Amino acid sequence: MSRWVLVRDSEMWNVEQKKDDILPALKLSYDQMPSHLRQCFAYFSLYPKDHIFSSYVMCSLWVALGLVQSQKGSEKLESIARKYIDELHSRSFIQDVNEYGSFCDFKVHDLIHDLALYVTREDFVAVDSHTQNIPQQVRHLSVVEKEALGRVSFPKSRSVRSILYPIFGFGLENESVMDTWTLYISDCVSLNLLLINESPVETLRLKHLHLRGFTMLVTLPGWIECAMDTLETLEISIFSDLKMLPVFLTTMTCLKRLYINYCPQLSSLTSDMHRLTALEDLRIKGCPELCRKCQPQS
Repeated sequence: MSRWVLVRDSEMWNVEQKKDDILPALKLSYDQMPSHLRQCFAYFSLYPKDHIFSSYVMCSLWVALGLVQSQKGSEKLESIARKYIDELHSRSFIQDVNEYGSFCDFKVHDLIHDLALYVTREDFVAVDSHTQNIPQQVRHLSVVEKEALGRVSFPKSRSVRSILYPIFGFGLENESVMDTWTLYISDCVSLNLLLINESPVETLRLKHLHLRGFTMLVTLPGWIECAMDTLETLEISIFSDLKMLPVFLTTMTCLKRLYINYCPQLSSLTSDMHRLTALEDLRIKGCPELCRKCQPQS
C-alpha cells in the first residue's frame, strides 16, 4: 500500500506534460532505484542521444569518480560496476545490449535520456551547438560537439569536478579555441577527472586521467607530467603508434591504477616500474608486442 501512496502523492504528476508524455512514470521508477544506481545513471546525460555506450568506458568512469563501493574487500570495483550495468538493464533503463565476453555495449532510449537530463538539471551539462549558456553551479561537464567550444561562454566555476570529451574523433584543431578552453580548465580548481578522446589539452592536478584515440603519438604527451604528484588512475587506450612510455611515468608516486589498452606498437614498459610503489592494479590488453616480451622464457 505504501508504494501506491508514494505513486499517488508524487509531485511528478503535476509536471506539465503532453498527451503521450510518460516522464512522470519514468521518474517514479528512477526514484525507486538505490542511490548508487541513481548516481551512475546521471552520467548518461553527459552523452548525446543515440550514443552507443561501452560498459568498459562507463564502468571505468564510475570507478574513477568514486561511485562504486565494494561490500566485499576482495571484489574488484570494475566487477561491481558491471553489476550496476546489469541491474540498470533489468530495470529497463538501458536497452539493445550486445555482450562481448565480460564487456558489452548498449543504448539508452530517448525517453530515458530525457529523464537523465531532467534529474540532473544544472549539475550536469552536455555542451553542443545549441547550448547558449552554462550554469554557474555546474559540477560535471561534457563537450559533445566541437563547434560549441567557440560559441559558448564558460563560467568561472570553482565547482566543476569532471570534464569529458566523450566522442571519439573529437579533436581540438583550432589553436585559439584550444587556448581558451585550456584557460577555462585552469580555473576549475576542483577538477579531478578529465576524459579525453583525441584532444591534447593542458591538464592540472588531476586524480584520474583517461586518454583514448591519440593515433599519431609515439609516446605520451608531456603535459601529463604536471599531474605526477596527484594522479591515481591513468588509462591509455587506442594509441596505435605508441612505442614507448615516458620516463616521467615512474615518478608518479600516487599512481594506483595503470590501464594500457590496444597499443599494438608498445613493446616494453619503463625499466623503473618498481618505483611505482603505490601501484595496486596494472592491466594490459590488446598489446601483442608487449605481451610477447613479457612472457616467461621457457
